[in-house]
Amino acid sequence: MWASRVIVLHNGQVEADGTPADVFADESLLRRSGLALTQIMELSHRMGLPTLSPTTEAFVDSLLNQSLTKEDAPHAACPQLV
Repeated sequence: MWASRVIVLHNGQVEADGTPADVFADESLLRRSGLALTQIMELSHRMGLPTLSPTTEAFVDSLLNQSLTKEDAPHAACPQLV
């Protein structure tokens, strides 16, 4: 949210260099570099959304898109509520 570019260093080497959305969307990169998912990405993952959302806006969009595609189930975006 505060940066347009993120560089991930691990063991003195550049592991990634890109936009926050691209870098934080790579779960394996985060794990092997010892970085944690952002809180909103963790929530996306726990809710079973198809892609991890790097920003609050992307999370809301993903949640709304998933809800709209499953009109027959009112709580499809939140399976824990069913």
